[in-house]
Amino acid sequence: MPLHDSAYRSLFAANPLATWVVAGDTLQIVEANPAAAGLAGLPLEDLIGRSALDFLVPADDVAFLAPPGSAETLSASMRRFRSPSGEDRIVAVHAQPFDDAGTKRFIIVLHDITAQVTRAVDRSRAIERHRLIAQVVGDASWDWDIQHGTVWWDDTVDRVFGYQRTEIEESITWWTERIHPDDRERILSSLDDAFAGDAEVWEGVYRFRRGDGQYADVRDRGAIVRDAAGRAIRMVGAMVDISEFRQIARALEQSEARFRALFDQAPIGVAELAFDGTILRSNAAFTQLIGASLMEGETINVLSVIAPEDQHRLLRSVKRLYETGKGVVREEVRCQRRNGSPFWAEATVSLFLGEDADTHVGILLLQDITSRKAAEQRAQDMAQAEKLRALGQMASGVAHNLNQSLGLISGHSQLALAELDRLTPNLELLRESVQLIRQAVDDGAATVKRLQTFARPGSEGSPQIVDLATLLEDVARLTAPQWRDIPQQEGRPIRLTVGAEPGLVVQGWPEALHEALFNLVFNAVDALPAGGEIVLSAHREGDDAIIEVIDTGVGMPEEMVSMIFEPFFTTKGERGTGIGLPTVFRIVDRHRGTIAVRSKPGAGTTFTIRLPAPPIGTPARTGPRTATRGPIRRVLVVDDDLRIAEMARRMLELDQHQVEVAGSAEEALTRLAAAPFDVIISDLGLGTGMNGWDLAETVRQRWPQTHFVLATGWGAELDAAEARARGVNAIIAKPYTVADLRRQLAD
Repeated sequence: MPLHDSAYRSLFAANPLATWVVAGDTLQIVEANPAAAGLAGLPLEDLIGRSALDFLVPADDVAFLAPPGSAETLSASMRRFRSPSGEDRIVAVHAQPFDDAGTKRFIIVLHDITAQVTRAVDRSRAIERHRLIAQVVGDASWDWDIQHGTVWWDDTVDRVFGYQRTEIEESITWWTERIHPDDRERILSSLDDAFAGDAEVWEGVYRFRRGDGQYADVRDRGAIVRDAAGRAIRMVGAMVDISEFRQIARALEQSEARFRALFDQAPIGVAELAFDGTILRSNAAFTQLIGASLMEGETINVLSVIAPEDQHRLLRSVKRLYETGKGVVREEVRCQRRNGSPFWAEATVSLFLGEDADTHVGILLLQDITSRKAAEQRAQDMAQAEKLRALGQMASGVAHNLNQSLGLISGHSQLALAELDRLTPNLELLRESVQLIRQAVDDGAATVKRLQTFARPGSEGSPQIVDLATLLEDVARLTAPQWRDIPQQEGRPIRLTVGAEPGLVVQGWPEALHEALFNLVFNAVDALPAGGEIVLSAHREGDDAIIEVIDTGVGMPEEMVSMIFEPFFTTKGERGTGIGLPTVFRIVDRHRGTIAVRSKPGAGTTFTIRLPAPPIGTPARTGPRTATRGPIRRVLVVDDDLRIAEMARRMLELDQHQVEVAGSAEEALTRLAAAPFDVIISDLGLGTGMNGWDLAETVRQRWPQTHFVLATGWGAELDAAEARARGVNAIIAKPYTVADLRRQLAD
């Protein structure tokens, strides 16, 4: 909106209330002030052009004068305001039409009244909550406006003291007249003293006349509200018939008796603890669990029950509980009975104030979970056994691939040497042999790395973008001995085909996905006793990637299909562990996916895995970036195999780096003491004496500016975070290439 008057424009911009100027026909925002941008959480320019109805939305808990349709219907209404960030506010909307050079416009002012509405709702709820509580416990609540002498009584006063509602007056005089004459002066005097001082709470005990003329003993208590000058202006409180408290006390005694029965008869161990851990009392189940009873005058500290290796962990958790003052602590700990026999228990500790109000008392629940822990351990052992079984089945495939690579290396190295023996070597053939040797080495290294990452225990690190076509090809190649070689020898040929949509990727952990698909392929092979076909496929459906493993085997009945993901359930008899498919289910679930099975006897089986797929065009995990030459460095190569060290030296000297070699960590330290180096490239195993870890730690302490690279055949199994903590800046997996070294020195 062109605001022609500069004073008016200044007023518009300075208005602390959010203000729009909108088109009369489309409700499109044509002008907005900074307060409107602040309310929306958007830059001012991003508001212009958007519809007012983008921000003003219906809500069940906000009253509307009319549904949105034009600016007139927004005027003097209360609406929910939704910013693009998703934060809702309640605003009062006022719209005023005006004519802008023949064009109808509206000025819309948005007043954020969220706080007022919230307070009103909270107050309404508080009043209703207080009324319901008062009805239950018998309190006669009141709110005294001291300045005006008026008192609001809740609905409970007529029930508690027998008055009709019409008999109750909202004046302080009505209350004072019903105080027993012998108590009146004392109570009013105590009120004057409380108001004159700085008391925050007043309390009095007196006799109060009931509706039938009889007097009831009451305890009256109120919280005093003061103004900024400290004058008492209001008091809110409750008056309670003491006889009701006596009934409550009796109810508490009954509750204590019920608690005592529950405490004594609970099927799990329960103990009451002093703050220092001394067991004050315990039930029969606790006594039976620890194998000892508390004799007269005997004290047992709860830490004597907890195994030493778990005491510190439990104490640390209880300390946090004590510091926060709320919640409970639940830990699985190893325990020991008085006779020294061990058991596992789930210890649950909660704290509450003791009689002293400055001390804490704890309740300890101790439940024997030895059987459960044993079952968990068995499950872990079975899972590891299943993984080792799969690893063993892969081993022949790995050996086959390595033998192929070694055969190519051996054959072409002989051809290359024979060519070099000629008077005039054929450089074309020589180059071809060397290139094939290089490719065979890369293939063999990739096979070993896949095996290492599959077998690697512990953390899998951060998820990666994984190309499903590559994944399925890897699975087919590594499981080939199981579906191709062995069945062929047994006279039951199996054909496996792979079909994957190009460019289809998922986010996850390649090693885990390999493991899941290995299990499914091995199951498919077992389901083809007479041979048949296995299909691995992957395609996209909407936002999901679908992976299918299909076999034409014997199939399963419906009741068996419903049980195959249960731990230890197997259809293979003694050949099966019942862990493979539960492991697949766990891996798929970790990838936020689902797995389903379709199968019928004699009609084969289809496993369908559905995983979230990143948007189309997301790049798959690729190889290392192209290596570029960096500045010339001083490099020390450390390897107990000097042939490898010399090879690395020659590779690095291709880029003019200054390189020295050492055959041990001790020799490397001698060279470092004589002259500085920019980079150290060291093997992990360095024969007798110090190893690569020891060398890295020493370098970090004495030469912290030196970049330390660990080059090892175990590179795929080492955790990068742990390596950094031990002084290693980077890891290169052997066999490495010129490009690998070039990348490290460029960095």
